[in-house]
Amino acid sequence: MKGSHRKFGFKALTVETIYEALDQKISFPSILHWDKKHFIMLYKINVYRIYMVDSATGRVKYTKAEFLKY
Repeated sequence: MKGSHRKFGFKALTVETIYEALDQKISFPSILHWDKKHFIMLYKINVYRIYMVDSATGRVKYTKAEFLKY
């Protein structure tokens, strides 16, 4: 995916961050490399849940503890 964003006119930034800074370091929606297997779209974070769209399973939401397992 790296570099292909320009082909479609998107701006992209690659970052590595910790959970506590996730909603401060990125803008939404964002694409995450998930479980070292595939990519998912992160579209919202609040104090209770992390909301994502996974192409394999559709819309998903996780608690912080569930999210950190990946």
